[in-house]
Amino acid sequence: MACMVRGCLLAVLTLGALSAQTYDVLIRNARILDGAGNPWFAGDVAVQGDRIAAVGRLDPLGAAMVVDAMGLILAPGFIDTHSHGIRGIQETPSAENLIRQGVTTIIEGPDGSSPIPLRPFLDKLSDSRIGVNFGMLAGHGSIRQKVMGSENRRATADELERMKDLARQSMLDGAFGLSTGLFYVPGNYAPTEEVIELAKVAGSMGGLHTSHMRDEAAGVIDSVKETIRIGEEGHLPTQVTHHKVIGKANWGLSVETLRLVEAARARGVDATIDAYPYTASSTGTGALFPQWAMAGGSKALAERLAAPESRARIKTEIESRIINDRGAGDPKNVVMASCGFDRALAGKSLADITRERGKEVSVQNAAETAIEIQLRGGCSAIYHAISEEDVERILRYPFTMIASDGGIPVFGRDVPHPRNYGTFARVLGRYVRERRVLTLEDAVRKMTGLPAQRFGLQDRGLIRSGMKADLVLFDPATVADKSDFANPHQYAVGVHSVWVNGVRTLAGGAMTGDYGGRPLYGPSRRPSTAALLIGPNRLGLVARDSSESRLRQLLGDARVRPWDIHVGEGFTEPGTLVDGNDPSRALGVLWADKEQRRRPKAVYVCYDLPIDRRKYGDCLWRTEEGISVGSPLGRIASINRRPFLLSGFGWDYGGSVMSWEQGALGQWTTEGSLNLRFQPDDKRATLPEARQVMGDRNFSSAHPAMLKLNPRVYQIVVVFTDP
Repeated sequence: MACMVRGCLLAVLTLGALSAQTYDVLIRNARILDGAGNPWFAGDVAVQGDRIAAVGRLDPLGAAMVVDAMGLILAPGFIDTHSHGIRGIQETPSAENLIRQGVTTIIEGPDGSSPIPLRPFLDKLSDSRIGVNFGMLAGHGSIRQKVMGSENRRATADELERMKDLARQSMLDGAFGLSTGLFYVPGNYAPTEEVIELAKVAGSMGGLHTSHMRDEAAGVIDSVKETIRIGEEGHLPTQVTHHKVIGKANWGLSVETLRLVEAARARGVDATIDAYPYTASSTGTGALFPQWAMAGGSKALAERLAAPESRARIKTEIESRIINDRGAGDPKNVVMASCGFDRALAGKSLADITRERGKEVSVQNAAETAIEIQLRGGCSAIYHAISEEDVERILRYPFTMIASDGGIPVFGRDVPHPRNYGTFARVLGRYVRERRVLTLEDAVRKMTGLPAQRFGLQDRGLIRSGMKADLVLFDPATVADKSDFANPHQYAVGVHSVWVNGVRTLAGGAMTGDYGGRPLYGPSRRPSTAALLIGPNRLGLVARDSSESRLRQLLGDARVRPWDIHVGEGFTEPGTLVDGNDPSRALGVLWADKEQRRRPKAVYVCYDLPIDRRKYGDCLWRTEEGISVGSPLGRIASINRRPFLLSGFGWDYGGSVMSWEQGALGQWTTEGSLNLRFQPDDKRATLPEARQVMGDRNFSSAHPAMLKLNPRVYQIVVVFTDP
């Protein structure tokens, strides 16, 4: 069988007897909701490493830890498809407000806003300890801003090509697709045709499109049509995000918007929805201003407001939005959530602030107050302008998934929207248990299996053997949101335990201090270099910018089983694999499982990978002082179940034998394709000392200084480079 990986290095292989199956965690006596919408069933779930190892009636004697679920509901971890967690994941990495709701994965970059370029942010995130899994969309508005600024005009042909290039690079960096914020500046200035061109790029690379639509009030019907058109002509899945109908005059239009989505699906357009369970939205006070007035930024806005004629036009439109749009007819419905220039304004409405300024509360005076606020930098605000009937109708639609549109707030700071603390618990408590809008099975499906399918999270969202161990254990009789608009900083209740990639983050309602989250990468993420360790104890993908799907693509899907794939979380980190093109950039850790507890059910045996004198992959030694770029490139071998660096420029040359623990032990030279002649370095180690470190049986009895690289004794290290 020919090698299917370009640039493979076969160093060593071990085949040994596998021990009896053991589990890290066994969750017993649960009512299991699998995330697919099926009725619950009684059973146990075993976790091994970061994956679900088994589901059924299982023997507790095989588990290191047993958790008695006591008949509570065990479901896949909830997935938030519209998050603004980027604002808080560094400051509050535990994401406690999410964990206590059962949320284990969030998708960031909605509303057309994301870091551009995306890779530096994701690389930084991969070096951080975080409580939840974190995926990203590429923001159309951010891409446009990068190319055109906030100019209110069509893009030139050259600018459009540059935007397409940025969209393409974002997909390669790991985006799950393209988000648009056509309500916001500068996305609002883009014609639909521009968005379709960028959507084609994302779609051709496996991505989807989500949209904060151009208008969620009087123009909501046309906006839904536009969102569907982007998917239809861009040839990719499309999603109306945080779907709602704003303004009393427009209440009830969700009947028509849902009919449009259903009709699109009937003709083959993959259109879906996400929504949150509240009758109030939240965004900046700039939402009260016409988009044309915001072109060019705050300085340009101030100039327009200084001119009497344009100020009058702007004020008239603000008044209209207070009456017919986000104000729902009354300034008291617009409440400040946070104001950087004056934190005392948080929790006060436009009516309150107008009154405090000594003015009569009227729509006209409230518009003047809004202008004053925006000139000082603006605020984040909450807008009470949505009907309960529309909320329930949208939640009930079969292809609506749950999204918070919230973030990761600092507990006690400002007066944010309660959706930050309560979205998922509110669905389960209010809309399942109390109002019976949804069944428990369907609500869980909308939080797990449906969004996982939507975003291509093929190893999450379901309770199945081999899936990632993102799990939530909750009490359906008590789960509820406590956060409200007056006192938002209150955690949800009723969630007992949460596991993120097998790490128990919440136990018995208390945070454990352990974080299991990791960055998630979209379908076109391109690894530079990756390493794969295969042996009788563990098979692990150790490059952080690689993926199981990438591994399957390179090695062949049929030859890789789900239980063979493990990321090296929780293992010792003896060294770091770096990009041969950029030694300053770490790709992942080379690790060893010293406890040798976790054993896969199968290993991928690479007898057919060629061993010859060609140079395959590059590794550099990394020390506490940094990467030693002066040392020659080398190869990693596992000798006596320990990793060693065989430094040198290839199998044609000699080099150093370096132990992770003790540094250089001596020199080696090639003696055929599978033999290394060891030459002690008197300054580092004698031959007996080296034999003790590497294991006496690994040296030839006929040639005491000859290392025996016997395929039946050693492990494999495969280093491959992206084709």
